[in-house]
Amino acid sequence: MAGVRAFTRTWTAAAALLGESYLDSSLTVAEARVVYELARSGPAPLVELRRRIGLDAGYATRLLGRLSVGGLVERRTDPGDARRQILTLTPAGLGSARDLDARAAAGVSDLLDALPGDGRDRLTGALATARAVLETTLTPAPRADPEGGGPSSATVRPVAAGDLGWVLERHAVLYQREFGWGADFEASVAGIVAGLAADVGDPGQRGWIGEGPTGRLGSVFCSREDRATARLRLLLVEPAARGTGLGRTLVDRCVAFAGPAGYERIVLTTQDACIAARRIYGAAGFERVRSTRDGSYDPTGNAEDWTLTIRS
Repeated sequence: MAGVRAFTRTWTAAAALLGESYLDSSLTVAEARVVYELARSGPAPLVELRRRIGLDAGYATRLLGRLSVGGLVERRTDPGDARRQILTLTPAGLGSARDLDARAAAGVSDLLDALPGDGRDRLTGALATARAVLETTLTPAPRADPEGGGPSSATVRPVAAGDLGWVLERHAVLYQREFGWGADFEASVAGIVAGLAADVGDPGQRGWIGEGPTGRLGSVFCSREDRATARLRLLLVEPAARGTGLGRTLVDRCVAFAGPAGYERIVLTTQDACIAARRIYGAAGFERVRSTRDGSYDPTGNAEDWTLTIRS
């Protein structure tokens, strides 16, 4: 790990990526990434762009506001779905993308020209190897079909007898293994599961299980916080099903249930260490409204409150 971090620091310095602007342009690194993505893919829904780049909702709003004021990006309502925004580069934005591409190419050329001896061949060969390894390892599997089919062969069904015990056991095992959270976390999950079991007759409460040929693959629950507020709880996706879109499908089921059930908003609490889950929440339209050390299971991290307003 130390070697990887040392390499990223060295490469960042060599490529001159840090600073107040990217490649001595007027854009930050994040703004340049948005411009690059839209130049490469063409017009894109805001939600899809956020998912692709990994931006949370609040930061994306501020970033796109700056790009819009700067005349680089236009936002318009999707004619097929008034809830969605479509992002497009303006002519000035396309010009900025071409300028950034030229600056980047010139910077790489200068870097390679400055290498002594066989340095160019050694560096380009090593980077080709690194790229091949990362693409093979990190490229996500095809997304599952929202109705439960697709490459993951996962289906989503209502919670049934025996599922709550599995949810508690898998939360305890996976979070201990992946984050080191022990008895306190398991006791908290046990309390949530007990509450869900006690309120099983509440029509404003529902749970779903993702299931595949090998058994259960994930879970999510929608519980009642108050008359107008639902709480999303216990989202979990087994490692074997990550990258298939099952997590987003489970969250979408919860959101789709909450509106007809009479709720005006959905809230949830997560930890800042849960990066994959936070990306799913942001892509589904949730916004982070609070971050605090109180209630965090991670001694070096924060607990976060997120909310989603349900529009008629």
